[in-house]
Amino acid sequence: MDQNALARRLRKQDERLYEQLMANYGRLLWTIVSGILAGCGTKEDVEEVVSDVFVELWQNPHLFDPSRGEIKAFLCVKAKSRAIDRLRQLRRVDAVPLDEVEDSAAGDLLEQLLSRMTLGRILGLLAEMGQPDQEILTLRLIYTVKPADIAAKLRLPVNLVYEKIRRGKAKLASALKREGMYDG
Repeated sequence: MDQNALARRLRKQDERLYEQLMANYGRLLWTIVSGILAGCGTKEDVEEVVSDVFVELWQNPHLFDPSRGEIKAFLCVKAKSRAIDRLRQLRRVDAVPLDEVEDSAAGDLLEQLLSRMTLGRILGLLAEMGQPDQEILTLRLIYTVKPADIAAKLRLPVNLVYEKIRRGKAKLASALKREGMYDG
């Protein structure tokens, strides 16, 4: 759909368009938010953040500027931003001063933090990919679905799924290396 036409429909608060956006991007936003809130937030926190993204768009449709990119990227950025805000909010409640953390636990804490940061970045990179690559890699890397099951679900040849996984992993590794988040 033309992004300018989409923006006009958003400003008219076309309910069918909002339903379509939720159907098309709800699962993607759920994946992004749940990855950022992993180990800290609840299912309800994830649901609330995803809902907040769509509510904000409904209440402020002028925030989407088609000259700056597509609606998919806009929604992903909003979801990531709101999820980080929620993570900060949740962490304030459970925060433990670093001087109270034992040395051995501090290493574990750092490892967990780096793991979450990497997962958050992977989700961001996945959000930038086109379909079906995005869905294939999300199913494989995040939900550990077997390639044969992915192929059946998406009605694609198994060899194609394996190839897309191989190429996608290489693309993710390259991006993470450039950002200093992966040294493999």
